[in-house]
Amino acid sequence: MTPKTMPIKPSEEIILDLRNPTTTQPHARKVKGSITVSQFMQNSSTFVFEYSSEDAGGSEPTEIFVPYIHYPGGYRVTASDGHCAIEKHEGYDIIKHEHDNHKHNHRLVVEKTKKAVAASSWFGWTGHSNIPVYVALGIAVIAPYLSL
Repeated sequence: MTPKTMPIKPSEEIILDLRNPTTTQPHARKVKGSITVSQFMQNSSTFVFEYSSEDAGGSEPTEIFVPYIHYPGGYRVTASDGHCAIEKHEGYDIIKHEHDNHKHNHRLVVEKTKKAVAASSWFGWTGHSNIPVYVALGIAVIAPYLSL
């Protein structure tokens, strides 16, 4: 038996689960031109989008949907030309790209913000701020035996 697909009517609303990284990925919502590359690499959360605006009319910007689930520490947008504006929403952003009129091929890259790595301590335990507590507990446990 083959699965049935239900057609979506124009008045129907599609609901996305913004907490599911598998089904919710960055993608183009509106493109001022034609798409040449649209690729999302899930392992690095990098979205590469390229489009051509040759013979593209209209004044609407290109829009990219960016869900927060893939970028918990934030993200960075790099554009080959033009400028970007970001509309904040609950659980996602919309990046609006206005390209330069003298260029016809455009590239946008959305990638995770690189976090600074914590310097390692001389104990070799990075990120543990409870070391003084552990040392004090160890001394408190051993101290009664040392006084005998």
